[in-house]
Amino acid sequence: TAYEILSGLVGSEMCIRDRMYGDVESLLKRHPHFEEDINKGHLGNNGSGYLLKKLKPALWIAAHLHAYYRATIDHDKAHKTEFLALQKPSPKGRWIEAVTLTKKEGKVAINFLPWR
Repeated sequence: TAYEILSGLVGSEMCIRDRMYGDVESLLKRHPHFEEDINKGHLGNNGSGYLLKKLKPALWIAAHLHAYYRATIDHDKAHKTEFLALQKPSPKGRWIEAVTLTKKEGKVAINFLPWR
């Protein structure tokens, strides 16, 4: 494309709707109430999914899933998105994560530093 790939995007909505990525089995063990929405293709937001496919950000952080969830979305050989959904604050939850983005030789490196 004529423009550079976006490095990161932060939003309230989950960008994955038409297909689930990552360890879905683990997500469903912790949050079985998501299964119906996943099976119907209703988990996530169509508009966010469009942006994901169009912009191909290196990182997408969503806060509205109310569950800690990570996934890697491979767009093509040159682009992938690291997806991170954050859980709402709770005594047992994992809800703070430090993320660093560094760019070297045109590539974005992402480091996740969980904080419990």
